[in-house]
Amino acid sequence: MDVAKFFDEMPHDKLRKAMDVHIEEKWIRQLIDRWLEAPHYAVEDEQLIYRQGRGRLREE
Repeated sequence: MDVAKFFDEMPHDKLRKAMDVHIEEKWIRQLIDRWLEAPHYAVEDEQLIYRQGRGRLREE
């Protein structure tokens, strides 16, 4: 298993259900939700890749 890409392919709905059960503080769950949805950039094979939240890739 590639740990670096594990969370890109993890079903976020299951993660959110687990967070609801195990994390009482709403602000922490909201912070994690924002982190999961946040876009970020990466360079793969000398190409700039825009990665939107939930593991979807889009080339630019």
